[in-house]
Amino acid sequence: MFRITAACLFLVVLVSVGHSQDTKLLIPYVPEDANAIAVIRAKELKASPLGVKQNWAEQQASNFLSGATTIPPWVDVLMRASYLRPGSKGGDWSVFLTPLPKDHSMEEVAKRQGSEIEMIEDQHVVWSPRYEGYFVEFHSSDTERVLAGMTPATHQDTARWIQDSLKESFRTQLSSYLRDAAADESSQIVLAIDLEHFFDPTVIRYRLDGSSILDNNRSAKAVLTLDFQSLSGLTFAINVQEDMQASLRLDFKRTLGDEGKFVKPLVVEFFNDAGASLDELESATVQTDTKSVTLKMPFSEESLRRILSLITTPPPPHHRSTAVAETKPEEPEKPTGPTLEASKKYFNSVNRNIDDLAQAYGRAKSYGRTAQWHLNFAKRIEQLPLDNVDPELVDYGSVISNYLRGLGESLRGTAVKVNAMDRSVVYNVERRPAYRSGLEWWWGAPRTIYGPYTYGQPMDVKVTSNLKEVREKQAKIVEASASDRSEIWEMIDNERTQMRRRMATKYGSEFLE
Repeated sequence: MFRITAACLFLVVLVSVGHSQDTKLLIPYVPEDANAIAVIRAKELKASPLGVKQNWAEQQASNFLSGATTIPPWVDVLMRASYLRPGSKGGDWSVFLTPLPKDHSMEEVAKRQGSEIEMIEDQHVVWSPRYEGYFVEFHSSDTERVLAGMTPATHQDTARWIQDSLKESFRTQLSSYLRDAAADESSQIVLAIDLEHFFDPTVIRYRLDGSSILDNNRSAKAVLTLDFQSLSGLTFAINVQEDMQASLRLDFKRTLGDEGKFVKPLVVEFFNDAGASLDELESATVQTDTKSVTLKMPFSEESLRRILSLITTPPPPHHRSTAVAETKPEEPEKPTGPTLEASKKYFNSVNRNIDDLAQAYGRAKSYGRTAQWHLNFAKRIEQLPLDNVDPELVDYGSVISNYLRGLGESLRGTAVKVNAMDRSVVYNVERRPAYRSGLEWWWGAPRTIYGPYTYGQPMDVKVTSNLKEVREKQAKIVEASASDRSEIWEMIDNERTQMRRRMATKYGSEFLE
């Protein structure tokens, strides 16, 4: 059940220059049906002791979070809100919002997106084919503007969003759980998910019944089933001082008893089953309150990059400052062909993703539980900026992305075949039918469900889970595919070495620096 929860922990990059940290400017434009929200206070990250020590203000993403979707230096605080639908395909959307500086030009946004400015309800909007959504310029007042974006979104979706944002009632209906999280300034990165009525009780019973942690502990399953039905929200936060510390808090409406000791191992198991394991979770300290469980842990840069890969958000577009243009009229036009700077940055970003996954590959104990990271890193490579990147490197990124998807599918229990001659990976995908219970988003439906369930009351309903059989089958396929994964890693290394040599020949030794 935590796969969809984990999929909300997302991007951050360290940037400079500041605007108001007050999220009150942004909250009014969050659609009222959003059930997940996150705030990134980039200026505070840069000013943290660790940020100052490592000179994040200048190094920015290239040396700290290379490979993550970048946010331009003018962004100080970024908010992302999403609507998530567990158990259903389609219908999900996300919006991002950030204060807009005076020298920002929507014309430049349109130019970069290969689009043009339109008007909806007197607001400037720009269609982005790359992100299948729209950028919107909201006017909070004569002096305050907000740059926002929605993806995926049609023209009608965007128009309704703008029309709703003009209504006074629209600005007060976001859940209090999300509003409180957005206002919390105790950490530089805060994510909250409103989980009230989020999961079907059948899904909860199915997951708990199939848990190896609980095994045959029927009494623990019964009370935890009621606990998780009362789950009201989850908050994930990263605080950066001399080092990075993360906390994951689950809030319940029921008072927890001795069964609270099972929450941490269940969280770890859910993440592992989703192929999104984090080493820090297993060693996290646990603090149990009457109605909440908090996991606290130190956080590494590698784990942070994994978290950032879970969702690739369309970032606010870069723009050329009009102030700079006025002081430097002789500035040459932006190159239209491949450049050393753009090509080198792209090559390093792709390789940063490879290096992070290679570290997981070297840890045999946890590698089999990292399928989701491979798939997410593949997606992130596919969405790296391609402006002025050498065409050969674009092809390189596409090939590497294909390899990572092959590795990810193999670790999920999908058989793969490698064709080293034409650099291809073939997946033998087993199609599963869709089940009415909505469990297909995890492992598939329970085999049998007897009788009705009663929300919030003691139950004697039986739910038979097939998770044990699924895990066993998956483990066999994963083990049998070990040689194919080794061959894919050899192909990745060869591609990387050959591309490095070709680019050094084309651009000189400066490409290698």
